[in-house]
Amino acid sequence: MVWAYNPIKLSPNIKDVQLKTIFPAIACALILGSCAIAPLLSSHTAPLPAVRFLLTFDDGPSPAMEDNPTAKIADTLATNAVQAGIKAVFFVQTRWPGAGGSPVGQILLHRLVAEGHVLGLHSGTARGHIDHTLMSETELATSLADGSGDIKAIQGKAPDLVRPPNWQFNDITLAAYKRASLGMLLTDTFDRDGGPEIFQVRPNTPTRILRDLVRFRERLEAKEISPVNGVVPLVMTFHDPNGFTAEHLTEYLTILPQVAREAGLKIAKRPFYTQRAELWRAARTRVGTTFGPG
Repeated sequence: MVWAYNPIKLSPNIKDVQLKTIFPAIACALILGSCAIAPLLSSHTAPLPAVRFLLTFDDGPSPAMEDNPTAKIADTLATNAVQAGIKAVFFVQTRWPGAGGSPVGQILLHRLVAEGHVLGLHSGTARGHIDHTLMSETELATSLADGSGDIKAIQGKAPDLVRPPNWQFNDITLAAYKRASLGMLLTDTFDRDGGPEIFQVRPNTPTRILRDLVRFRERLEAKEISPVNGVVPLVMTFHDPNGFTAEHLTEYLTILPQVAREAGLKIAKRPFYTQRAELWRAARTRVGTTFGPG
């Protein structure tokens, strides 16, 4: 509270009245903090809706023949100490030999769909992880069409979610996504695991994640994000070709609800999505309301 000194000249006729008014006000301020703000302190604020983590993975699947991180992540999502049967959205590279264009990558794409995950488009070109903003309009349109066709052949339905490589987009790429019936889904928080291991957020030091979750809570308070069936989807991004992420995924699953509570968020009874249709619907509602890494 900021107090401003404003001297009052009292006349003999009103002195007693003013003193009777001023002294109780001062006493109230000393005891309660301020009578003026007491109604604010006791006013009811509607509770925020519960949030559920919507896990997404970029860049995969891994082409590794042994100790494959994408396979390990799929194993962990299915069976872990936090919540079994977690489903996620995998933004995949369908034709790059370093991902879905490899024999192992093709097997993993089919496995992810068979296990109830959702495939979104990251790249549909054999050139791989190329910024969409660096492609000609013709090459981008071909990449989106090829990638969508590849995914449709696997999951029986063309994807309607896209995440641009390196999070780079502009008005031209957004128009191309719209023509291809793709909605761009970015993220609410991520752990920087797409870069060198030394820079990524480790499970025991989730400061960056906490900052993002506080920002997310502020957006909820401003009613910028709406619930889906009573729960708000909170988009979290990892990278499934990353070996460190694969090795420590259970730890991340453990700390995410903990850090979210520290940020002032209420967690749904099921912290993560477990039904493919529910996951897909939730992801679609967040198109256009997520941001890239900040």
